[in-house]
Amino acid sequence: MPAQLVILTDDVLVGGDQGTASTDAGFEALARLGHAGYAVAVICSRSTVEERGAGADPHTLQDLAQEAGGQVAAFFHRAPGDGGLADALADAARRWPADLGLVPCVAGNVTDLATIATCGGRPVSLGTHLAADGDLPDDCCHHPDLGAFVTALLDEQGTAS
Repeated sequence: MPAQLVILTDDVLVGGDQGTASTDAGFEALARLGHAGYAVAVICSRSTVEERGAGADPHTLQDLAQEAGGQVAAFFHRAPGDGGLADALADAARRWPADLGLVPCVAGNVTDLATIATCGGRPVSLGTHLAADGDLPDDCCHHPDLGAFVTALLDEQGTAS
């Protein structure tokens, strides 16, 4: 049976304007997912690397995940344009195979969350700036950070560690 899947957009892992990766706690949360049997896929966009620098590069993100004791199972590249995220989500669901409606898809902006919902995924938002946004999809779950999301997911599945 394939591993349970969690999909993240790269903006969830990359913070700030200098291309710095998210806090160590975020990568430790990814390690916790792996230890609980979850595969983590990251959808990368060229614009994130261009805007935020080498810290958003898949190789750097994988290195940071491994330093924390985890790993990213796969990277999917998002083509520019409106259909890029939808195509990447479909590719990830085919690879595992997974019912996208059961897969938490974590994103850092309202547009991506709406696309996830439209594609039938389980949208999850992080941070305080999105919590107050009235444009979030109706079925969107919200958590203050990646660590809180992972804790809630593992508690939900009874696999907290």
